[in-house]
Amino acid sequence: MRAPALEANRRGSDRSNPRLALRYTLAGETAGLILDAILATVRWDIQGAEHHRGLVDAGQPYILAVWHGRLLPAGYLHRRGGHSMMISRSKDGEYASGLARHWGQVPVRGSSSRGGGKALLELLAHAAAGHPLAFTPDGPRGPRHVLKDGVVVAAQRSGLPILPMSAGASRGWYTRGWDRMLVPRPFSTVRVRYAEPFSVDPSEDVETVRARLEATLLRLTALADGDDAGAAVLPAPRGGTAPNAGRRA
Repeated sequence: MRAPALEANRRGSDRSNPRLALRYTLAGETAGLILDAILATVRWDIQGAEHHRGLVDAGQPYILAVWHGRLLPAGYLHRRGGHSMMISRSKDGEYASGLARHWGQVPVRGSSSRGGGKALLELLAHAAAGHPLAFTPDGPRGPRHVLKDGVVVAAQRSGLPILPMSAGASRGWYTRGWDRMLVPRPFSTVRVRYAEPFSVDPSEDVETVRARLEATLLRLTALADGDDAGAAVLPAPRGGTAPNAGRRA
């Protein structure tokens, strides 16, 4: 199955120094071209795609939630989707921003430890303008697969439904960083798993929703890694309200 291409929404560089901006842009474009070449060869095994397609067909913006280490297949699959996503202000974040722009995403600079409040406000403004958002809720420094509450707060304040997603590969490389970033090998099978989107009421307890979403992403990751037995012991999502499929931004 070929990954669907979504409409682009590019924005300019986030660096004022033209030389640095060019350096990071070229690095992001180079990494993007290499990853494009690899991921163009893979076979896509996608389950739950109707959850994403239903939101897109209804013109409903949403918040994509995916672990930091599974971001590469997710970013490629949703390329040209115009997702606004928070990326740290670190040097690694500069390169990640270049890659995000290569794939037609909108980097918003900040993190839970630096500039996060301002970045969240910018993300909420993008959401109000009708743009989808994307969060790697265990980033930018981990711990791996421990969900921070920023994505829940963004859902409460924006009113957008959260769309949980994860990805795994039959064969892949894993980096040595805290997130063990997955890079699928050429001609491997990339398994993508979506859960049903859900909205978060402003009155709901953030920690309760955080724990529920974390369990959902762990379950999806076990399924994407082919561990059906491991996925079965984790709780399925409960509570929350289904998004209004007829709502348009």
